[in-house]
Amino acid sequence: MTSRKIAEGVVAWAREQIPVLKAGYPHPLAESGDLPDVVVVVQDIRTVKSDPDNFPFAALEQVDGLKEWVIELSIMVPQEEGVGGEDAAQKAVEDFAEALIGSTLADLTLGDRVPMASPFLTASLAEPFEERPDTTSGRRMFANMVIAEPLEFS
Repeated sequence: MTSRKIAEGVVAWAREQIPVLKAGYPHPLAESGDLPDVVVVVQDIRTVKSDPDNFPFAALEQVDGLKEWVIELSIMVPQEEGVGGEDAAQKAVEDFAEALIGSTLADLTLGDRVPMASPFLTASLAEPFEERPDTTSGRRMFANMVIAEPLEFS
C-alpha cells in the first residue's frame, strides 16, 4: 500500500465512525473548511524487523518484517463562546477519541481499509482552543496510531 491510500483509508474510517464530520483530508492543511473536520497526516514511513510494542501478535513471527506508517489524525470541532461552548467542545473531542479507540479495538483493519492497525493508540485532548483566520474558534483533538503491513522478502 501507499502512504496516500493509508491516509485516505483512515480518513474514510474516521468519517464512518463519526458521521458528523463534515470534511476529511488525507494531507496537512493550512486552513480547513467546515467544522468538525478530520485531517490525517502520515508522519513517518519505516520498515522494521518487528515491532512488539505496537504489534504484539504471535502470527507476526512468521513474517520477514513490517512496513509501518506512523499516523497523526486530528479532529477540529467548533467552539462557541463561554463556559458552555468550551464544555460542549471538550465533550465532543472526548466522545470522538473514545469512538475511534473503540472502533480500532473492535476491528484492527479499520473496516478492511488498512492491512492492520496497532491496538495501541494515543489520543490527546489537551490542546487549547484556537482561532482560525476567519475568526472561527475551535478545539482540536490529536490521535497517534501506527498502521502496518507484513513484508515478505524473496
